[in-house]
Amino acid sequence: MEIISFTIDLTRVNPNRIEATVVKKLILILPVATYKATNINDVSSTTIAGEFIREGHRPSGKIVGNAEDEGLLVLQGAEDEQIEVWVSPKNLFEVWSEIDYFIKRGEEPSLKLWVVSNWKVGVFIPTGILLICLIILFMATWSIISGKSLDKKGAAA
Repeated sequence: MEIISFTIDLTRVNPNRIEATVVKKLILILPVATYKATNINDVSSTTIAGEFIREGHRPSGKIVGNAEDEGLLVLQGAEDEQIEVWVSPKNLFEVWSEIDYFIKRGEEPSLKLWVVSNWKVGVFIPTGILLICLIILFMATWSIISGKSLDKKGAAA
């Protein structure tokens, strides 16, 4: 499972020109690549079906599962510029619709989107972070209420 997200930033320079900046992030926050294109004029999307997972990874092995589908969004610019963005298939149509509307009919000066390549990452990682924060908050609150210090393994200060 890839822990990759993308930040898509579309800016309307003038009524006939849209610039795109896409930042690929690892573990949702660490930027690893930046892609830019000028004069974005179209967006397309496709869903790539997951392949069968076979026992022993042999072509003749017994099928033991199915890999997840993947969604690909392509921002098309002038002069064959294009940016590929991997989007969870669950969100692909919504993201495509927003970008297509912005390019063809929108009048807003900019559009900023954050997308994940796998919907599970978009749910489980933030939930895990929230859970850790709640545990820390509970421990600090308990320390204040009980008057016990956290740095001495529960011993009274």
